[in-house]
Amino acid sequence: MPHMEPKFELAFRRTLFFFVLILVYLILGASALSLLRPPRHDKGSLDKIERIDVKRAELLNVLWAETLAKSENDWEEMANQKMEAYEKTLLTSASSFVEQRDFTFWGHFERAFSMITTIGPIDCRELSTLGKMFCFVYSLLGVPLALLYLSHCNKMAACLCSSTKIFLSTFSLIFVGAVVYDIVEQGSDDTPFIDAYFSVFLQFSTIGEEDPRVRGIFTYILCLAGLSLMSVTFIVIQQEIEKRTAWFELQFSFLFGRAERWATENKPRSMDRVEEEEEEEEDDGY
Repeated sequence: MPHMEPKFELAFRRTLFFFVLILVYLILGASALSLLRPPRHDKGSLDKIERIDVKRAELLNVLWAETLAKSENDWEEMANQKMEAYEKTLLTSASSFVEQRDFTFWGHFERAFSMITTIGPIDCRELSTLGKMFCFVYSLLGVPLALLYLSHCNKMAACLCSSTKIFLSTFSLIFVGAVVYDIVEQGSDDTPFIDAYFSVFLQFSTIGEEDPRVRGIFTYILCLAGLSLMSVTFIVIQQEIEKRTAWFELQFSFLFGRAERWATENKPRSMDRVEEEEEEEEDDGY
């Protein structure tokens, strides 16, 4: 085994430890969410669909029956009224219809992953009351755990790579992630590759998107690696911004100091008198 620097070896060992710890934590979270999932609404959804079908059948029957009995203008007016009523029923049912969610183990694993990495939104309708209480505590512990993992990744990368290599590694990993994303989503040739690339960037940067798609253990590992590399990239950019803006910061500090001195020198005399009187009162008290 090649010799490693003590600093890098420590960072690598701690990164690996927290990586395994996060995986165990995610499995525990997914298992708990599986037990605390909300009740299904299959029967209610089927009833709504049946009512819509009945309304549709009634509409067709009425329109067909009135075709010969009414004039063209009367029939058109009646048809418009029936269509408006049907559209209202359809919109009402659609607005209250609860979309079927993924309540499998991997669906809960994805929710747990999104919570502790902050890469995606959580739909409250997917959680029961106990599930929401659990997620509150789970996130309070999970987010700092993920931050610990990222901090040790930063230390390891700082010992291993230069700034240029970090940038190249980050964008290369985003490219690989976009390819995997495109394969997982089974994207067609009509789907621009930039969409997959941008989606992976949103996840790696923890900006998140409205409907993130993370499937399979390999994609989760890839996402964790991307989060760490993107975190290092942000730190490098942050340091570069500080370096580039140092002169402007110095000038601002100089101007701020002059303004502060000017404000002190031009302080109203009444304020000085008040301060002197307060000091005299304190002396008299002693």
